[in-house]
Amino acid sequence: MYLESIHEKIVINDDCSRSFITFVRIYIKCNIKFMKTLLYSYIMRNDEGFAPNPYYGVLTLATCKPQLRKNSNVVPGVWIAGWLGKNTERDGKKYGSSEHKLIYLARITDKMSIASYWEHYPQKRPKRNSGSIISNGKCNKCGSRYINANRIRENDVYYGDNIYQPKFKNAIKPEDFILVSNSNYHNDGSSQENDIKGQNVLICEEFYYFSCEKPLIIPFNILDKIRIPISQSGTGWKTIEPIDFISYVRDTVNIPSKCPILYNKLI
Repeated sequence: MYLESIHEKIVINDDCSRSFITFVRIYIKCNIKFMKTLLYSYIMRNDEGFAPNPYYGVLTLATCKPQLRKNSNVVPGVWIAGWLGKNTERDGKKYGSSEHKLIYLARITDKMSIASYWEHYPQKRPKRNSGSIISNGKCNKCGSRYINANRIRENDVYYGDNIYQPKFKNAIKPEDFILVSNSNYHNDGSSQENDIKGQNVLICEEFYYFSCEKPLIIPFNILDKIRIPISQSGTGWKTIEPIDFISYVRDTVNIPSKCPILYNKLI
């Protein structure tokens, strides 16, 4: 049996129901390996290191793509992929291509509200004058050397995507949040309503980020087995059982590092 979503809302009216909820959670955990693997792919308009945000050892999608973040089928265990489009930009420069090249692939490990994200991921909040994470191709925290260190911004600490501070615990509406100063175009407040509309933040502990500057070229025999996005889609293009594609990316990158700041392949 294929469960489209494991996030069903169950109303708890008494203490006895808690045992049932515990049972359901254990059942899902034990049987998740029998669920079909899903992949949602989309074309990225911009790759500024902000959405997604690949810093501090976890890739997060907290802004943009509100329909994808709100989608009840996009849950832990599901994969998301961002692809290079014809007009993909970074710092005002176009890196677009007619070829199908991968900017990032990530597996969702958690999905939480924007208010919860503010509380649980303070390291992702933008900070001014915090210094560079990468210098001379090395991580300033752990000393690891990274392939294509030019992918990482010099002001990357300031580039955290946790930019919406809730005014109270269960904040939901756009007006319930305070926009934190940041170095992205989201700083002018024009994107706040659209960002908050997504309701959730996608947390990905396993991810492979290549950037639009040096995206990963996927062989045609692998591309034929997944749905490649050929146009913009709010929810993304869905592929069921993209096992060969995921395996190819994993094998190409080998094992991501456990650097406390970034996941990337070590030289």
